[in-house]
Amino acid sequence: MKYNSYLDGVWQLDFRSASDGFVKEQNMTIADRDAQLLHAHISCGTAPAGATLVLWLVQGDVVKSIDVTDLSEPLEYPLNEFENGKVHVRLQINGVENTVSEIYIQ
Repeated sequence: MKYNSYLDGVWQLDFRSASDGFVKEQNMTIADRDAQLLHAHISCGTAPAGATLVLWLVQGDVVKSIDVTDLSEPLEYPLNEFENGKVHVRLQINGVENTVSEIYIQ
């Protein structure tokens, strides 16, 4: 890990590499599930064949996964399937390297 912070509702994670299957998590809060989106600005500097970076959103029985390995533009994910309250936001690292991310709910 080069950098991992959560300040003013923004989770920033910057890493060179991690073991396959390594998961980093941050709890965030949904205040208005119908109006807010999860925003993810993620770039993987190195993604060998078969490597993936998966974003997980988990709240009770609701579990969503999104492959964010090759995002060409920032992700804006609707939160209307979740309830207002705490949601676990996880990044699962599977072989990607030199990754920079900024994730927030707005």
